[in-house]
This record gives sequence, C-alpha cells and structure tokens, in this order.
Amino acid sequence: MNVAIFASAFYPSLGGVEELVRQLAHEYRRQGIETIVLVNRWPRSMPAEEVIEGIPVYRLSMRLP
Repeated sequence: MNVAIFASAFYPSLGGVEELVRQLAHEYRRQGIETIVLVNRWPRSMPAEEVIEGIPVYRLSMRLP
C-alpha cells in the first residue's frame, strides 16, 4: 500500500500540523507502508522535492494553503 499525506505545512515550519504529519509518516513507514508528503511550496525559495528524515516531501504551488 502507498499513502500520500496532503498537509497545509511541513518542516522547516514548526507546529502541531507539521509534527502530526511527521509522526504519522514515520508510523506508516514503520508498518511498511510507503509514504510521501505533499505540501504547499511557500516560500517559493523552498526546494520542490527533498527527503526529510527518510520521508519524500514534494512541494507544489497551491492557490490556497
């Protein structure tokens, strides 16, 4: 099974949503479920793709957070 988590924010931002998404992604991966995180690309200087703590993160230009 594969899971995509769509989040309003993720690292390097810090907060409740970001921490919940991080923990959820790690738990899915611990259970053998491939997981990616898709998040708004703001500010635009953020990389479009990167791997954070083993979690693939894709930043997309979204009209709304």
